[in-house]
Amino acid sequence: MLDVLVGLVAGLLILAGVLVMLGPNAKSLFRRFVSLRRRRPSLAVFQPSRPRELASPGMNPKTQRVLVAAARLGNWLRARNQEELARELRSAAGRITSDEPAGPEYVPTFPTKPWPIKTRQLLGHLSGVRNYSESDGLSTRFYSSLTEALSIFKDDPLDFEPGTKFSYTVYGYTLLGTVIEGASGMSYIDYMRENVFKPAKMSHTKADNVYDIIPNRARGYGPKVYGQFDGNLRNAALADTSYKIPAGGLVSTVEDLANFAIAVQNGVLIMKETFEQMSRNQKTRDGQETGYGYGWYVGRREGREPDGSVWHGGVQQGFTSDLWILPNKHFAVVILTNLEGVLTTIALYIRAATTPLPPPPQGGGE
Repeated sequence: MLDVLVGLVAGLLILAGVLVMLGPNAKSLFRRFVSLRRRRPSLAVFQPSRPRELASPGMNPKTQRVLVAAARLGNWLRARNQEELARELRSAAGRITSDEPAGPEYVPTFPTKPWPIKTRQLLGHLSGVRNYSESDGLSTRFYSSLTEALSIFKDDPLDFEPGTKFSYTVYGYTLLGTVIEGASGMSYIDYMRENVFKPAKMSHTKADNVYDIIPNRARGYGPKVYGQFDGNLRNAALADTSYKIPAGGLVSTVEDLANFAIAVQNGVLIMKETFEQMSRNQKTRDGQETGYGYGWYVGRREGREPDGSVWHGGVQQGFTSDLWILPNKHFAVVILTNLEGVLTTIALYIRAATTPLPPPPQGGGE
C-alpha cells in the first residue's frame, strides 16, 4: 500500500499507505481498464531509469509524541535541503507505527478481539480477519464509506490468533484502509490521492464508484464456461466493490500502474530500505515463510528461478490483472484485461516478456 499518512503520519504510514495500495491491494490498483471496446489484454513493459502534524487521539501517547517530534524535525530537515535524512526519519516513524494495534485506537467501531491485531499483520495477511465468502463477492450493495463496510465482518470471530497463520483476506485490507483513515483524519481515497496517486503521476486512478461517470471505464466480460477461453463470452456478473476499495475497488490504467512501479522503485513514494522491507518474505510465529511481503507476493514465480521478483495479480467480475516488478533490474510488467479469469495466460505473457532470448546459433548451420 507506501506514503501512508500525512506529513509524518505520512511518515507513520508511508509504510502502510503505499503498502496498502499494493495490497491490494495490490489488488487495489490491479483491477480495470483496457479500452472500452477491446477484449485483448493490454500490456505495458518498461524500464524506469508540507507535511502537517497529525496523530490519532487514540494512539499510544509515547508513539504520538515520537510522531509529532519526527514531523517537526522532518520539516526542519527539508527546509535545509536534507530530503534524504527527512525520508529516513519518515521511514523510521512508519516502522514504529506498523507495530501499533490496528483496533479501537484507530478504528473505534471495530470491536476488541481476544488478541490485538498489528498493522504489519494486516499488511502480510497474518491478521486472522476472515476473507469474503462467495456471496459477499457477488454483492451489489453500495457502501458509502469503509467504516460502513466493516459491518460485513467486524462482529465475526478471528479465524486464528494473529501471527500464527497466513490466510489471504480482502477484508483485512478493508480494515487497514480504516486504520489509515483513523490515523490520517482523511478518507482513504483522499489520502491515497494526495500521498500516492499525485506524487506517482497516477492521474487516472480512482475509486470504482458505480455511480460516477468515469470516461473510458471498460466493460467487463467472462467466458460462458468459467476457465474455458474459446471465444464464447458473456457480460460479467454485476458487482459493487465499495466494500473493498483498498483491496480491489479502484480503476486504473497500464500507464498509471507503470508510473507507480517506477515511483515505488525510484524513491518517489518510499525509501529503498522501506521497499526492501515490503519485499521481505514474512513468517508465521513458528518461522514458516508465507511467500508474501507487505502487499505483494515475493520470491519464486511460476517457471522462474528466484530473482527477487515481487508481484500481485487479481481476478474479479469481468477483469484480470497483474503487476510484476523485478527490482534488481529496475524492470516491471503491467497487464490489465477486461476478461475474467485469465491469470494463467497472463503469467505466460509475463514469462515471454521477461525471459531473455536464446543466444544465436554458432557456426553456419541452418
